[in-house]
Amino acid sequence: SRRKPNQFNFLLNAFSFGLLSYLIVYLGYQICDYEFTFPNISEKATTAGLSGFFDEILLSIVASFTGAIIWCFAVRYRWLMRFLSWIKASKSFGDEDVWEFAFNHEGESSKFAHVRDRTRGLIYCGYVDVFSGSDEQRQLILRDVKVYDNVNEELLYDCNRIYLERTSDDWITIEFPGKDKE
Repeated sequence: SRRKPNQFNFLLNAFSFGLLSYLIVYLGYQICDYEFTFPNISEKATTAGLSGFFDEILLSIVASFTGAIIWCFAVRYRWLMRFLSWIKASKSFGDEDVWEFAFNHEGESSKFAHVRDRTRGLIYCGYVDVFSGSDEQRQLILRDVKVYDNVNEELLYDCNRIYLERTSDDWITIEFPGKDKE
């Protein structure tokens, strides 16, 4: 979800991810037949008491970083939505809106774009460098850009990179003239 999380949801997600990291370490210890340390919570915590399960803490940090990278790939490539589509449980494309879907597309067609700004009478033609995921303001950086007049399609200027920003109610048209390789 691209909605801004509140503090409670953030803390709940961080706590859940921490527990999941420890669960992964615990399962790894069980598979490798190592002894997992269960600290006695009733005893007073001391620095000396932490040394007994220092390796588990270190491995949970590694597991959390690895899990975060895997989670980023899962979100980026929409693994859950692809799985749900594959089993015919959903027809959703998985992103919050079509803006992200269009720019996250892996094919060649989404790498080059024509951005028609009808209110300013300009056409920006260039390669998509980065884009925003925010609903309030749409931000786009194009590289190797040629800017044309929208009426007579005359080249006005070109530049290495250009930053475009629009609010959600400011309409632009984006065309992807390239074709995907089959």
